[in-house]
Amino acid sequence: MPTSHTIRAGLLALLGGGLLLPAAGQSPEPDPALLRAAATLYATAQVGAVVRDWCLKVAPAQRATTEQGYAAWRAAAGLPGIEAYLQRHAAAQLPALRAPAEERRAQLYAELDRASQNPAADCRTIQAQLTEQVNLATLNPQEYALTQALRRGPAAPVTPPPAVSSASGDGGPFITGTAFSPLARAGVQALLGKAGGQPPYRGGGPLKTGTYGCVMQQTNDFETLLSLTSYTLTLYSDQGVRVTDQQYRSQSSGAVSP
Repeated sequence: MPTSHTIRAGLLALLGGGLLLPAAGQSPEPDPALLRAAATLYATAQVGAVVRDWCLKVAPAQRATTEQGYAAWRAAAGLPGIEAYLQRHAAAQLPALRAPAEERRAQLYAELDRASQNPAADCRTIQAQLTEQVNLATLNPQEYALTQALRRGPAAPVTPPPAVSSASGDGGPFITGTAFSPLARAGVQALLGKAGGQPPYRGGGPLKTGTYGCVMQQTNDFETLLSLTSYTLTLYSDQGVRVTDQQYRSQSSGAVSP
């Protein structure tokens, strides 16, 4: 990633091999030209996903920094809006659009390994690197212009935060700002207690961007603990989420599996 030609070489190989795009007119709803433009941007952006995965592989200790930089690049490029559109109109074609980049994953990994003298330092600046080297506006200017409305996405409605009260002595709400509607807060607290936790649950304040270590409990009627699933949850400023490092443990056997 220290030289711009490294990623561009893999990207040009990807584009040179041709992209499998959804056939025009396969659905009466979407505009065929818009659909193909969105598909082209999506396929091109998969090179950025491969670079992100390389960073997670060579610099695992800075996962949060890599994920945040990658998410910022995606948000700036308007990829969430592109993906939402394709999910509605061409979901079946998404694996085929990802395939060209996936087939060249080993090649791009090798190029990055050869070119990088300090992978950790390179990956700390992944947003800037991807902005320079996988710039959708430069690589696909016509498609980028055509999808402007998609990349902006719908305007989010402005709603006031839910009212939250914290009764003294009960540890406060489970998660600050969560209304649990249509369930009653007291009922949710009682169910969580039966699941094997140790109330009172104490809220840590509003959820913020960052990385959280999480545990999910599976129970039988909220009485008998069946299994535990642990995972890392990363929250991004564009409201995106990513779940990684999942492990499942059976309560009866104690067996642990990915």
